[in-house]
Amino acid sequence: MPRMVVKTGSQLLCRDNGELDLEVMETLVSQVATLRESGWQVVLVSSGAVAAGGGLPGLEGSNQNDPVTRKQVLAAAGQVRLMQTYLGQFAGHG
Repeated sequence: MPRMVVKTGSQLLCRDNGELDLEVMETLVSQVATLRESGWQVVLVSSGAVAAGGGLPGLEGSNQNDPVTRKQVLAAAGQVRLMQTYLGQFAGHG
């Protein structure tokens, strides 16, 4: 089975305000599902956790003084949000 690695970035997945762009994500998920149905093994490597965390209520203006700590907080919260969104969208494709 041929394998394809698809790398996505924050600018593709998130709007300027940090909200996930669900339409873009659904298009990506649909394309991956189509490739899988065509016999491809697809590995999706996704950035976007920090940006997705920035769009969460209460975190968009995270007041952490240390920029590294701030990014860690945003990434931790955003990773959960990002994976839940992918899970829901991929579930629709079996």
